[in-house]
Amino acid sequence: MEQVELLHETVVGNKLSATRVDRVKQSATAGLHLAGSLVKAIHKIHFRASNSTKLSSLYLFDAVARHARDITKGRAEGYDYTCVKAPPGSGKQDGSREALEAGASEFVKRAATIVCEVVEDSLRNVTPEQKQQTPPQALALHVEQG
Repeated sequence: MEQVELLHETVVGNKLSATRVDRVKQSATAGLHLAGSLVKAIHKIHFRASNSTKLSSLYLFDAVARHARDITKGRAEGYDYTCVKAPPGSGKQDGSREALEAGASEFVKRAATIVCEVVEDSLRNVTPEQKQQTPPQALALHVEQG
């Protein structure tokens, strides 16, 4: 799964840039039809990450989850739907905005099941300096979920 390779490579490299985060988000968007597998991969990558790369992992998880949430709220402008696959059993047609939104919705639901665990692990294992860099929105999401 190409999305997983790029995510893993980015976390291990521990070098985040706006361009790199956008590439990860776009790649993940193409894999939203396999939301369960994508969430499992994010979980696995995060928990295998070294303490020094956990913050990068958290940032990427947050970015992908926010992007998916934006899609579910109808903010998917500029995305080429023609290559989007519909989630299995969704009844949506491949290559449609509805297929993209269905995949994003499923991803958000499944991501909600791991958010507490990922945030807690990050806070438990990063340095005090990194804790200050933890995205406040991730903490807010953690509080909402927990």
